[in-house]
Amino acid sequence: MAILGQKGGDTGLPNVMFSATTTWTPSCNIEATVYCIGAGGSGAHSNRDVDFSCSGGGAGGTAVSKYVFLASTAYTITIGAGGASSGQITAAAAAAGNAGGNTTVAVGGSAFLTGNGGGAGAVGSGAACSGGAGGTASGGNIANYTGGAGGACDATKKCSGGGATGLWMTGSAGQAGITGASTTSVAEFSFGGALNQYQEGGVYGTGTEKGSMDQQGNAIGVDIPVMLAPFPELFSYDEQMNSPYNGPDNGSPASYADPTNKYTAGQIMNGGANSRFDSRLGSGQYIGQPTGPFEGGKGTVVADSFEWSYGSRVSMGAGSGATRTTVSSGRCNTAKGGAGVVLIFPTSMG
Repeated sequence: MAILGQKGGDTGLPNVMFSATTTWTPSCNIEATVYCIGAGGSGAHSNRDVDFSCSGGGAGGTAVSKYVFLASTAYTITIGAGGASSGQITAAAAAAGNAGGNTTVAVGGSAFLTGNGGGAGAVGSGAACSGGAGGTASGGNIANYTGGAGGACDATKKCSGGGATGLWMTGSAGQAGITGASTTSVAEFSFGGALNQYQEGGVYGTGTEKGSMDQQGNAIGVDIPVMLAPFPELFSYDEQMNSPYNGPDNGSPASYADPTNKYTAGQIMNGGANSRFDSRLGSGQYIGQPTGPFEGGKGTVVADSFEWSYGSRVSMGAGSGATRTTVSSGRCNTAKGGAGVVLIFPTSMG
């Protein structure tokens, strides 16, 4: 029998991941450790310095079990959808995020593992607001972990990060809301929840802030996070420059095809964001850097020539961060929450 905790590649047993709803009928008995993870909620946003706070979405809950899947038995795997983005906002307004969906593993029509979706990022009119609630979980005979909550905003005109998925404890909450700078050409970010609990905010901008960033917009004035990847085989693909439109014609498929454009689970992606001036739009863009698997999305706040603010994208049950602009012509768009997932790590098959 394989030793619990070893990687599938070392034991000869294939690890199994379901990221879409399906019916699975094993051909043999499989004893395994199972993670059933709900989808994350999306963050809220506020635009053009309106008098609202906006918070990050909560992460989905995680049910963890030791379970024997029986041969020739049909199991229904239902994957929760990540909370939808509340859409591009171009007016002086604010909008809450959306909750994530539930992920379940069922047999004979009865779910025995459930990871509930994370809550939507909230807005507070002229006031503070709570972060999106972390989703709960049930059915796990090892543990049932609540997802990390979105960061709270303790006053109006603040913006916070999304929550992280909990794998061995309650998920880490997103960083509390920040106001953002009113200084010309400055953008700030608040971290999403991190598996290793690391959180340290940052600034991108000109003048005195420029010394804290390198030429690619990576933070050098903050600590380097160190992370032990819980599942080293897992990684997420994204564009090399962290931009939603890195290829020609506003997003060529070629930008997704290059295997060098991958971030491993060990890269916590706490560097900040990509910032650039787009001549086609005549405005600056601040694009939240995508996070690694299970990590909450960053909250982003932009000022003056940074007209566009994009939230950082997330995966595997994480909550996305909130976005906020302060310029009178600002436009922003939050990322959707991370979709749910079911991870199965066999310890014996036969």
